[in-house]
Amino acid sequence: MTSMLLQDYEIESFANAGDGTPPTDLRKNATFTVYNDGPGDTYQISVTDVPTDGIWHECASGGSGSQPQQLALCQYLLDRAQGILAFTMQWHCDDRDPQHAILFTATAVAQLPGEECDTLEGVGTEPLIRCHLPRNASTAVLNVDSLTWESTTGPMDRGPPLPWV
Repeated sequence: MTSMLLQDYEIESFANAGDGTPPTDLRKNATFTVYNDGPGDTYQISVTDVPTDGIWHECASGGSGSQPQQLALCQYLLDRAQGILAFTMQWHCDDRDPQHAILFTATAVAQLPGEECDTLEGVGTEPLIRCHLPRNASTAVLNVDSLTWESTTGPMDRGPPLPWV
């Protein structure tokens, strides 16, 4: 596995238009869709009040957003000024031996091909600004920088039991 695919990237923010000065972002919500061809899973990741400071953050912390059920761990790094989005994800695989799942950990990084923003009608005087991947580049490749795995001592303990477990 050498890459994952960023299928959707959307940042919504309400801006304070104020007194005619340039808008200042007040709060941001982000939605990312990542396809991991290792297990063939697609992860829908939603983060509220998303920091874009280039520091690692949990995909879901304290009820802020959601972490896909398939993931044991999900962290992201978003630096909009540099156009960098990265994920560290950890997932279980028990296809071959359900009693001894393998835990995979991967870090993948994308240089975003820019973003386009649309200003929409918001709430009250605050316009909604929606930014996404450019229309001519609807996906971005997340290059896997590292991939490790370890055997667990038992079946995975996430999600509903599958028919073969």
